[in-house]
Amino acid sequence: MTKLLKNKLTPLIAIILLAVMVAGCTKPTSTSVPPTPAPTETTAPATTEIPASLLLVDPNGTATAETKAAVQNFATTNGLAYQEAADLGGDLTAVKVAVVFGDAANFKDQAVAQPATQFIFVGATNETAAGNISLVRNRPQDLAFMAGYLSSIVAEDWRAGGLLSSNTLPVDNIIDAFYNGGKLICNNCAPVYPPYPSYSPLYQDISGKTGGDMLADVDALAQFKIDTLFVSMQADLPEVLDAAEAAQMFLIGENAASANAARYAAILGYDVNTALETMLPVALAGRGGQTAVTKVMLVVANNTQKITPGKQAQFAVIAELLANDEIIPLSVN
Repeated sequence: MTKLLKNKLTPLIAIILLAVMVAGCTKPTSTSVPPTPAPTETTAPATTEIPASLLLVDPNGTATAETKAAVQNFATTNGLAYQEAADLGGDLTAVKVAVVFGDAANFKDQAVAQPATQFIFVGATNETAAGNISLVRNRPQDLAFMAGYLSSIVAEDWRAGGLLSSNTLPVDNIIDAFYNGGKLICNNCAPVYPPYPSYSPLYQDISGKTGGDMLADVDALAQFKIDTLFVSMQADLPEVLDAAEAAQMFLIGENAASANAARYAAILGYDVNTALETMLPVALAGRGGQTAVTKVMLVVANNTQKITPGKQAQFAVIAELLANDEIIPLSVN
């Protein structure tokens, strides 16, 4: 290699060496790596728990406002949601206690199919309490007896009458009980002025009749100057009450839920509340098979001049004896 070429390469080599040294001293460019996100926990959607409830079923609208209020108050006090229904067709999964107005025989299969629900049936029935079925037993013969008794003790000159019909009992039993109730207060009493009936209290059988047909029955009783008239639920119709009032009769009824309730001097019913007050706590505790017989009571006394406090007290005494089977409504001597 010539001296001239060697002299030319020397600076070039120096430059190359310097570039390599600079490159070796330069820091490498760092690449930022995003942080790995923490795993997200998947939370299952919360299920809404249906609150335990108390159900009141009243297919025929026979429960009084007072009874409904008492049942609702029990539900509220015990942390239960209160519901009302016209039948037992809904979902009963969350229903702890069902109070059902009607014959237990009509709902027995539904009750048996819901063992977690306690059922209290209120009404006239021939069923037996057992399992998750309890009974508040109303006796129509007792109410008919007390209707005859009250009509007779308040009627002027013993002129008491009734528009009677069959219900859960044959009408002959209702007639016998009504008649015996009147005879309890006075077995041989008779009016002192005409027209003279053959016996008292009088009655007309209205079973299966329409309101128009019953007007003739009211007229038949009016011929004997009936002062106080017992009106069974079937006859609780405006046209029938109009005819009776036109004949100057005081009215005693048995339908406390009637739209015509204000027209009655008094309305008879059953003391359901006392029985429910005892039964509901036991049913809520999961125990069934209870039975109670209701006492007939004056649910309404609109006319206290006719249905005086003294006569109301007499009524209560006899009703108590009747409920305790110390008086037999179909056999009074």
